[in-house]
Amino acid sequence: MDSEAPNLDDQKASPPPNKGAYVIDLMRKVEQCRGWRLQQQLKHIDLAHKILVQNAADLLTLLDRNDDLNYAVNLMAMGNKPALHAEWDEANRLLHNFVASAKSIVDMDRNIIRASLGQDLIKTYEAESKMRFADDPLCQFVQQLRNYCLHVANPIVGSQVSGKGHD
Repeated sequence: MDSEAPNLDDQKASPPPNKGAYVIDLMRKVEQCRGWRLQQQLKHIDLAHKILVQNAADLLTLLDRNDDLNYAVNLMAMGNKPALHAEWDEANRLLHNFVASAKSIVDMDRNIIRASLGQDLIKTYEAESKMRFADDPLCQFVQQLRNYCLHVANPIVGSQVSGKGHD
């Protein structure tokens, strides 16, 4: 399993004359600690979460922009096909980024759990995860949409203008 935490107290008494080598040796010992490795993995999950949040915000911004009737009518005006198609391409790109980033967090979590916990806790985690997410309609929709976008094709994106306004 993991090596025990290095005993840094032994090193305090008499640092070698080459302080650079001493510091590098201490850094290597710290990097061997289980807690340090877990902290590094959690930083990756934090970054992945920030990416997911930004991807969701970018997608919602595009959808909100297209919900504006003036913007949508202007985009769909005759002779504006390149801009309309560019908007559809951007919608596909943002959707792809969102669903891919959602699944990457799931995968990272699983990897950390499997590498960090004992078998009993892994079973508890997997049971809890299944109970919370396996039958959740939104989670299943995002999962299936992700599988479709990444493994089959980009969804067909289009626009529609309705004469009904928002209240």
